[in-house]
Amino acid sequence: MATNDLLQRLPTVGETFTTLNDSNRRQIETFIAADAINQYDAVSFDLANATDAMKVTLVRRGMITADANCCIGIAQKTVAAGERVDVVTCGITEANVEAATVAGDRLYMNTVGQLAVYAAAITLPIVAHACEADTANIATVIFLKQF
Repeated sequence: MATNDLLQRLPTVGETFTTLNDSNRRQIETFIAADAINQYDAVSFDLANATDAMKVTLVRRGMITADANCCIGIAQKTVAAGERVDVVTCGITEANVEAATVAGDRLYMNTVGQLAVYAAAITLPIVAHACEADTANIATVIFLKQF
């Protein structure tokens, strides 16, 4: 289910934003989980699905294979297969990241639904930038629009 792109809100003089949702600078779309997904996992379209329409309706944790990497966002709650899941498709969010992630790291999605630190040998697309170091594999990131 698509959301609207609305005019972004900026703080008034003397006002500050205190939560990730305050600035409205992110987009959230609702999809159906193709498999179990954990909160803050990176998800991709289910490109292996036989039905074309379902390829972009269902999302799965991580990628199927390196050639089917279609990371589209970060899940906002833990769900079982068949349940609806809200996915941040653009903007700031918490995300499951690999250990030793630090602020400024460029990130790509690995096979287990985690954002991993980009290195020279990686050919997968950069999908996010880390805003902080990870704490127990969770960090604030800016997810770059892919969808």
